[in-house]
Amino acid sequence: TSVESFRVYHMNNTCAVAVWTMLPKSDMPLEFIVEWKNLGNEEKVQWMNIPQNMSRCYIEDNFFAIEKYVFSLYPVFPEGVGRSKVVKWLFY
Repeated sequence: TSVESFRVYHMNNTCAVAVWTMLPKSDMPLEFIVEWKNLGNEEKVQWMNIPQNMSRCYIEDNFFAIEKYVFSLYPVFPEGVGRSKVVKWLFY
């Protein structure tokens, strides 16, 4: 994978920020897809496209206390979607 790190930080109950870095000398994706879901409601998967020149995004949703979430970052290359980086997150 070309993504070196991926982290998600809680801002408040309606916003989180996702931040990532790329491996040095890796191919630059055409774009990124950030996907998230509440593990208590797995059929509701949400996602957003992020331009290739970005390395962070603000995720607006209703984050419920003591709920577990999974966030995934997918780099998208001309030949297809790359391997994801995944963060499991518990909102306090």
